[in-house]
Amino acid sequence: MNIYFLKKISLALAESFKIFRRTSSPRLIMTLLVKNEESMLEENLLFHKAMGVDSFIITDNNSTDSTPEIIQKYRQKGWIKEVIEEKATDYEQKEWVDRMIWKAKTVYKADWIINADADELWYSPSGNLKTELSTTYANVLNCEMRSVYPE
Repeated sequence: MNIYFLKKISLALAESFKIFRRTSSPRLIMTLLVKNEESMLEENLLFHKAMGVDSFIITDNNSTDSTPEIIQKYRQKGWIKEVIEEKATDYEQKEWVDRMIWKAKTVYKADWIINADADELWYSPSGNLKTELSTTYANVLNCEMRSVYPE
């Protein structure tokens, strides 16, 4: 067995006591995999911060527009905990998202992680994602997806 697999197993075992435990104030981290998202990224960050996301981890895959400047602006505000500048051109989405999840769990101690794209907005009827998450004993949620056209 490789060391990465063993680390994943040990983390799962160490956290098994947390399963089905409600957290009154969960640490919520959103991961974003972006490339040339200047038209949506800032709106996404503002929306999700207002919805209760504590912080973000972003992987930027070779953006050539103003995406890096937007990322830097919100990193300076403390909203973005980490930026991974991915220079690869083979688009290994699963590997890159898994890397962000791993960091959110191990480095930033997230209770909940939402993986999203810059054009996805996660909404909660209560107006706060953390409020909704604190009411469940689940450790994974299935969410309804709706495609809507903004007014």
